[in-house]
Amino acid sequence: MVKLSRDPLQEDIEMKENRKTFFARFEDILAPSELLKVQIAYTFAKYHHRHQERKGFDSDGNKIRYFEHCRAVAIILIDELKIQDPDLICAALLHDTLEDCRNVTPEMLEFMFGSRVVKLVKTLTKTVDNKHFYWDNLYKNTNARLIKLCDRVHNKRTIGDDPAFIKKQAKETYERFLEDYCYDLPRDCVRLRDELCSWAKENR
Repeated sequence: MVKLSRDPLQEDIEMKENRKTFFARFEDILAPSELLKVQIAYTFAKYHHRHQERKGFDSDGNKIRYFEHCRAVAIILIDELKIQDPDLICAALLHDTLEDCRNVTPEMLEFMFGSRVVKLVKTLTKTVDNKHFYWDNLYKNTNARLIKLCDRVHNKRTIGDDPAFIKKQAKETYERFLEDYCYDLPRDCVRLRDELCSWAKENR
């Protein structure tokens, strides 16, 4: 059994999270139509990831639903980067649906959430066809890079204890993401960037 080496604070936060606490962050701020859009994205992501699980187990030996990662990425975006843009929150919740959920299509996402959200999700999706252009496309989209930063930070905070996997992730994070994609992000990103940079330097 491989247990995830988890940040204690991150684990404590996730144990307390549910739908009610998630939406309490912004339900009094967003317009009703914006709130509904995020609610649909939350339900959509949870449903389509329903049979998927994260690698490893939590500290109690239980399997971890994959949706916990999607929600955690959105929470980092909201709580730590102070972003309340409903399209970015939707894209954070949905960022792995095109890559990991076979019945989800770009057309479906555009119909339900609009062109801005689907463009962000497509930019964050790595496929066989776009692997040579993935990093170039990411570089051109600042909002996608914000979500990618939150994604990488959550993966770092919950990564397993396999040395080879840690080294591979740290090396790619440092050489492909941090050096070229984080230098011009907003000031609120500095702490997360530095957290990721310290970990990547130590483990690459």
